[in-house]
Amino acid sequence: MAGLSLSPSLRLSQQQKLSPQMLQSINILALPVEELRERIFEEVEKNPALEIVNDNYFASASDSDSHQAFLESLSTEKQGIKSLQEHLLLQLSEETLTQTQSDIGEFLIQSLDSQGFFQVPLDSLITAFKENYKNTDPENIDDNFQIVLKIIQSFDPIGVCCSNIQESLYIQAKNFENPPSLALDILKNHFDLLETPRPALIQKKLEAQNQDFYKTLSLEVVAKAIEFIQSLDPFPARDFSRKLESIFVIPDLEVREATPEEKEEGAEDFILELKKGTLPKIRVSKDFQELGSLSKEAKTFVNNSTKDATWFISAVEQRTLSIFNIGNAILSHQMDFFRFGQGNLKPLKMSQIAEEVGVHEATVSRIANGKYLICKWGIFELRYFFTNAATEENDSKESIKHKIKLILENHEKENAASGKVKKLSDEKIATILKEQGINIARRTVAKYRSELDIKSSFDR
Repeated sequence: MAGLSLSPSLRLSQQQKLSPQMLQSINILALPVEELRERIFEEVEKNPALEIVNDNYFASASDSDSHQAFLESLSTEKQGIKSLQEHLLLQLSEETLTQTQSDIGEFLIQSLDSQGFFQVPLDSLITAFKENYKNTDPENIDDNFQIVLKIIQSFDPIGVCCSNIQESLYIQAKNFENPPSLALDILKNHFDLLETPRPALIQKKLEAQNQDFYKTLSLEVVAKAIEFIQSLDPFPARDFSRKLESIFVIPDLEVREATPEEKEEGAEDFILELKKGTLPKIRVSKDFQELGSLSKEAKTFVNNSTKDATWFISAVEQRTLSIFNIGNAILSHQMDFFRFGQGNLKPLKMSQIAEEVGVHEATVSRIANGKYLICKWGIFELRYFFTNAATEENDSKESIKHKIKLILENHEKENAASGKVKKLSDEKIATILKEQGINIARRTVAKYRSELDIKSSFDR
């Protein structure tokens, strides 16, 4: 081919690669404390230059009555966990149904997969029911299937007992009070448009349908419909599909109130401390280092092992220091939370903490995941303290969710005292929040309520 040269050429370029030590440091930074404990023991077993000086965490913890009570509570809590089928069958038992409808309901629920969807088409289920339940009255089985299906689809979590994600999202949307009509239309008739959920593109494709309704749609209406659809959960039963395992949460940090003596010495109201004894204390073995005098090969082996051990110890210490610094910055920003409890979080971004501590935002993210802090209000993952502003008044999402929960709890108490059964709608909750100086839309209330696992007023 003309103009094609195959002559060799030399080109210099710079590439940034992470060293094995740096990768190890990053991995250690991301490990939760219980996994880091395992990693330390693995490293000690692998590297003879490392040795454990002491490890009194489990020795001291096992002697503690509070620790034993904690273990027992975990066991009790695990026994109370229900599968999706058990959760739905319990709700089914509270319905007033005929024997045929009860049989159909149990059959449908037992036919769901781990995500809450049918494993085979509904028509095949109806056929299988007719063949296997010979003693059931054959009359109106098809009608009863539709009746029971709608009942189960209204159970918690809303959107299960469906054939696919499209049907689940449509049922969830219909459950809202006054859902956007365009959102319902898209979910029912134009689900394929959601493959590229860009409002302008969807508006253009709808206009091409040559229907008057679509030609008058504004971009704002389309955007609101897409935003509403994105607030729904395509896998409403995902929490039930997770493995039911007891996980021991070991906090890295503790926030406690300062004593009067500490305050006199200039301490703040709250003090952050590393949880002592959480990790085994490690060091480079002096006895192993003395082996380097035996031969040249032994000296090389000892030097390399000692170097790796020193680096590993440094990486663990750097993780500890980073967690403490980031925890201290969180304490400074979220002081109201530690004083007054949940519902008092302020908006806080990881980038803010990263700039204050002098690390990359990715480092803050690694530290925030799987690392826990204990205080008088409970145990919280560090990520919990990072929340965006949900209003122009700088109210955090978590604080608003807490206020919604309190509003509903107080309303239920008022109902119990007066004997009334009136339910608060999302619109009414939004109005109450507005009176408290928090301006959010009704659909935002509905989204936060759903995240709190609280049913709509229709299902409560």
